[in-house]
Amino acid sequence: MKRLIATVGILATALVGCGSPVAGTGRTSASAPSSSRGGPAVLLDVTNTTIGGLQSQVFNTSSPWDLMYEYDCSAIGTDFAGTFTAGISVTPKGEGIFGGHLVVDATSGEGAGIVEGLAPGSFSLVVDIGYPTCPWRVVAGRELGTDRLPPASWLAAPSPGTKPEIATDSQGRSEQGFPLVAGSHLNLLYAYDCGSAQNHVETNVSFGILLNDEDPAHFEGGSVVSLDAPRGWGILGSLPDVSNAGYVPPPGSLSLDVYSNCRWHVIVGRNLAVGRPAIST
Repeated sequence: MKRLIATVGILATALVGCGSPVAGTGRTSASAPSSSRGGPAVLLDVTNTTIGGLQSQVFNTSSPWDLMYEYDCSAIGTDFAGTFTAGISVTPKGEGIFGGHLVVDATSGEGAGIVEGLAPGSFSLVVDIGYPTCPWRVVAGRELGTDRLPPASWLAAPSPGTKPEIATDSQGRSEQGFPLVAGSHLNLLYAYDCGSAQNHVETNVSFGILLNDEDPAHFEGGSVVSLDAPRGWGILGSLPDVSNAGYVPPPGSLSLDVYSNCRWHVIVGRNLAVGRPAIST
């Protein structure tokens, strides 16, 4: 399968030096240099609406850590004309803004998720979310909790009595494609597990999903989420719109392609309850 992975452009003018407080409106906090002690701990907590991207303070951890994120770019809208929404890179201490490894890459109106089991060390985060502005929050820490996401207004639970509308519910442990019923404002809930951090090499994408329209008269498509960490889960608030400019995909032309050799579970629909999908394969 040809893998189409979105490239994230980083605006250097919106960044600050490695180890310096972030610029722009918002708040940030970072831990002091960590000791060898493990256990739950928040290492970095950044909330911002900075245009383009920024580099966080350096944080330190001697044990595996997690990265939690949430953003709302619903005012922008998304398509496959080169518009991206969210990119988060992990950058080793001492490296510049282009020296990091892209861990989270998503294209959707809203998104929230957590990736877990990242290797220990001293890092900063390069965060490039939205244009011109999108409210977002990024938290790095140890044992942040496997079944919760940062609070956000768009993540509110469905109204009582509202039934979920499931378009796709699929599990696997290899690359797989499946048809998607056309519709607007679809949400995508996902989880994946590649095993322990010791068995994971952060050089390739661990889990990703492509949304494709294979109509010969109007072919388009691209990555909607691409993650590189041992395991994780999350939700995309609205998939990119492939029905814009008056075009409506013909029946049977839309498909979702999962590219991963890890265990995974993907659910697509509306009014989805936000929770980590169980993986039984």
